[in-house]
Formats: sequence, structure tokens, C-alpha cells
Amino acid sequence: MIRRCLTVFLTVSLVFVSGCWDSVEIDDQCYLLALAIDLTDTGGLQMTASIPSVDSEKDTATPEERKRSMTTVTGRNIAEAIDVLIGSVPRNINLSQLKVLFLSEELARAPFFLQVLDDLLSYRGLRRMASVVICEGEASAFIETLQAVAGLQLSKSLEIAISAYNESSYLTHTRLLELNMQMHRIHGTGLAAIGAVTGEYEQAETVRNPVEGDVQPGDYDASELPHRGVSPTELFGTALFDAGHMVGRLSGYETQLLLFLRGEGRYNLIAVPTDEEDMDRTNIILRAQHRPKISVRDRGGMAAIHIDIPLRATLTQTYDSAGMDMEALRQRAEAIATRDMERLLRKLQEQCLDPIGFSGIIAREFLIIQDWEAYPWAEAYQNGEITLNVRVYLQQPSREPGGLPLELH
Repeated sequence: MIRRCLTVFLTVSLVFVSGCWDSVEIDDQCYLLALAIDLTDTGGLQMTASIPSVDSEKDTATPEERKRSMTTVTGRNIAEAIDVLIGSVPRNINLSQLKVLFLSEELARAPFFLQVLDDLLSYRGLRRMASVVICEGEASAFIETLQAVAGLQLSKSLEIAISAYNESSYLTHTRLLELNMQMHRIHGTGLAAIGAVTGEYEQAETVRNPVEGDVQPGDYDASELPHRGVSPTELFGTALFDAGHMVGRLSGYETQLLLFLRGEGRYNLIAVPTDEEDMDRTNIILRAQHRPKISVRDRGGMAAIHIDIPLRATLTQTYDSAGMDMEALRQRAEAIATRDMERLLRKLQEQCLDPIGFSGIIAREFLIIQDWEAYPWAEAYQNGEITLNVRVYLQQPSREPGGLPLELH
């Protein structure tokens, strides 16, 4: 009798200790790659998702339509919207592979935006390292436009686009968890990429090349959004956040300068006059020589900020520069970089925004957190003095027989 009871007990126990009893087959999973969230007229949230579909009953649909469809739901908060989304899809929603989270600028500027981020991070299974893009207009329009162009390559196309724009320093690549942490810091300023639908898409339409013609620094077509181009969507510029919501923005050119000041800039292109009469211009590539040296001190309730930033410059054009005054050219490039960086610093200081991290530097002067919290940083920063020392080192373009500078190959 004891042996029979023991046999029954062990048999039942094997059912519960099995590692597959609650598993879900991969064909029953629905992996979301992109998710868009907008603010509704009633103050709720609208969630738009690109849903991969395995339904092959629609014989008249194209392969792309059979593989992917858009689903839009609404809810009073993140949890409710996701629950409604789960209930509207006949398979198990899986957010662990989420690549990009699109948020409308209207939602980002809402006073409860930080709570939305907190709710997203607290939702079980949602990928915290998803990239964040703040969209002009409706986020749903951005994701729908991407779907129409990218088709089955939606995930890969987004990753390539973000990587390409990040390499050119036109945007800051911020993850969901990173943005949340930035906004929770004392005096922190959050950063996120800005995207926009650029208007009617015409494949044959061309965009003026910024390295040709009479181009002013920061005056490129791609430095502002929205604009018309060969791509229906663009990622350019930076959204700036205080401790609660979005409060400002930077253009693509300003973002390049910001990343240089943060020690993260990779590339910048400026048009520099080749003569005093400003009759001719040449294009120069700027890259960071070293990370900038930044010091921040308290001077009687005012912040004394000094920035020393070295930049490496290279000519992009390969014509004979024997008769060109290279020292004068270097000085003009240095003056333009200094002027534009000073404008950016004044803009940030007037809005009391600190994306460069000055507050983190002066915070090291305080022994305990209570002293730092009691320090009136906002007043000290806005009333403080910022001195900037930009040094540009101009390199002669070395050439291969083909004529292009070696480092541009």
C-alpha cells in the first residue's frame, strides 16, 4: 500500500516539476518589433503596434500584408492599453524583442510623461533597452509610414537608420531605461532622438548635397525637421527633458555640437570661407581630438564653468591647396566652431538645461547628498559664467592615387 501511494505521489510530482508545462510554442508567440504611443483627446493613451501575422487565409493580400498588420488600441494607462492589445491579438504578445518605442511629442510634453516611462519599465517582459524616438505629429503615422516602406525589413531598417544617424552625430541614441534614469537624476536632463514624417514620398526627388554650393554652417536641409527628401521618415535632432517631461529641442546641427561637448561627437561638417571677402568656401570635417576638459566651480553662488575642447579638422576637397593660407583657414574654422558652440551653451543655460553634465561635475565637491540637494544649482547655473576654449588642429589631406583623402575611404 505504501509503495502504491509513493508511486502515485512521484508520478503526480513529475507533472509539476516538468520544465515545459507552462511553455508557449513559438508559433503562438507574437513578437512586437516597434510600438507607437500617442495621447488621446481624453487624456488616455493610444497604442499602435506592428503585428506580424501568420494568417494565410487572405489569398488576395500581398505577401507583406499577410505577414504584417497594424493594430491600434486605447487605454487609460499603459497597463490597460497593453492588456487591451493582448486581448485584441489571437496570439501571445511578447515585448521582449521590442526594438524601437515611438512616442509622440504631445505625449512627451505632457506633465505625466515620466509616469508613463515608469509604467513602461514596470511592465513585466517589456524590453528596457528599446530605442526611444520622439515623433513630430502622431507616433502612429511614423510607424505606419515606416511599415509601408520597410515592409518585412522593419526591424533591420530601423536599426540601420539609427546606427547611421548616430555615426553622423545627428541624433543621440537613447534607450528607454537610460532616458528614465536621466530624468530621475538630481538636476538631470534627459535626451532622446527626434523623428518626423518628411512629407509626400517621391523616390525620384533629390536632396541638395550639403557639401556642394554655398552652404552655411547649420543650414543643411537635414538639420531641421520636417523637410522634404528621398526618405519618407528622418531621424534628426534631440528632444530635451527636465525632471518630468519634454521641454525643448535641438536641431541636427546643434546635436552634433552637443555631442562634441559631451565627448561623444564623431563627425561634423562645416563650410569655411577660403578668403576674407567670403567669396569662396571649402568644406571641412571636424572630429574630436580628445574628450573635452570641463571644470565647474562655485564662485559665491555662481557657477564658473570652463570648457577646453580640441578638434581635429580635415579638408574634404582635394584640389591643390598650395596657394591657400592654411593658418587663416584653421582660424576661420576655429572661429565658426567657437561661435556656434557658444550659441548652443547660451541656449541651454537660459533654459536651465544641462545635457552636458555640468551638475554632475560640481556635485563631486559635496561630501554628502544632502549638501548637494540643498545647493541652489538652478540659480547658480543660470547666473553663472561659461568660458569656452576651442582649438582646431587642421590636417593636410593625404591622398591616394585616386585623389580622395585616406581617412574618407
